Amino acid sequence: MRAASGNEFDQLYMHAQLTNHEFLRDLAKTYLKDARGKTSPEERETQHLATIALFAFNEHVALSKRIYGEVSN
Repeated sequence: MRAASGNEFDQLYMHAQLTNHEFLRDLAKTYLKDARGKTSPEERETQHLATIALFAFNEHVALSKRIYGEVSN
């Protein structure tokens, strides 16, 4: 990316953002699936935070896809 500029940089940057947000979304989904049935106070708090984070990751994936599509055309 260091050598890229202009639209090429935008495409590389947005692809990296999209990939990162998809990874984090999938990580949160997997954690929440694996954490089902765990009810300790600490676990419930972590599940709550992961649920909120999952919402944000889903939003960021959608935004990154849209922007990546715009800079790729």
